Amino acid sequence: MLGARAPRACVLAVRLRFYSTSSTSSSSSSSSSSSSSSPGSSPHAVHEDVNVLIEEMGRVSPRPLTIRDLMATSRSDEHILLRSGQFLQKELPVRLARRLKDMQNLPFIVGMNPYVKSVYSLYRRSFEELARFPLISSLAQEREYTAMLTGLVEEHKDVIPILSKGMMECKRYISPAAVKVFLDRKIHDRIGIRVLAEQHIALHSDNHAGYAGIINTRLNPTSLIQSVGKSAQVTKCCFSLSPLTVQLKAFAFSLSLLFIMVDPLSSIQELCSLNYGIFPEIKITGAIHEEFPYIPVHMEYIVFELLKNAMRATVEWCEASK
Repeated sequence: MLGARAPRACVLAVRLRFYSTSSTSSSSSSSSSSSSSSPGSSPHAVHEDVNVLIEEMGRVSPRPLTIRDLMATSRSDEHILLRSGQFLQKELPVRLARRLKDMQNLPFIVGMNPYVKSVYSLYRRSFEELARFPLISSLAQEREYTAMLTGLVEEHKDVIPILSKGMMECKRYISPAAVKVFLDRKIHDRIGIRVLAEQHIALHSDNHAGYAGIINTRLNPTSLIQSVGKSAQVTKCCFSLSPLTVQLKAFAFSLSLLFIMVDPLSSIQELCSLNYGIFPEIKITGAIHEEFPYIPVHMEYIVFELLKNAMRATVEWCEASK
């Protein structure tokens, strides 16, 4: 085992560059906001057969939203709260219905797995609660809706670990490629659902300075890179069609398929040192003072993956160059 410090030649350089975005997103935002907040919106038609409602709403395309769209509804005044609640009342059941349809298309034996079945039941129950909630027309109803939404967000927090465990038990009946496609789509849609729900819930909280709901309006990537590189959380578990266990050696874990539980075990540099005996110094250059609006936890996951892979490549290149 080598020393805990890296040789001076082993340096990971991070250069930041920023590009301006086109102004078309603002028009998209305004049209999205106006269409989603039209007065007199009707609740979803209530069917006795929930399967019919899932089938109908599963064919509806979800409305794409941007960070700018979310920031436009980040003030907690009465009009914004009502408009946001009414939008979610139409949008969330559509997104949940698409996830239910996705699970219905799994092979029968996979869908009958206890873990997979429990997740399906949770999604179906949540769908019914959201789709059958009375039309929001007052702040009292909006507060009741938000309380229900808060409970559902908490109930769904462990969905991905549970679902991945079920998939691992069914690996004989479904190909790794099919599992990857299914989980990638599930995680992508889950992120969208949780962002919408958590942003609305955050409207009922006192915003911290520099935040619009869950969005940091002045996120500085330099500070975030330093934070993740030196005191980041380390993923304990991974999914690779093998038992869900702590996998640290040779950076075997991966976040490419799913975000699972994280514990503050050590920094990326410490993990690199654990596996290779050394770790590179991180040097950040370029537009180090730039700021932009973004959801911090999402950026942390992205930066974590980039730094983890970059550190591994840097150390292996340095070792090979000796």
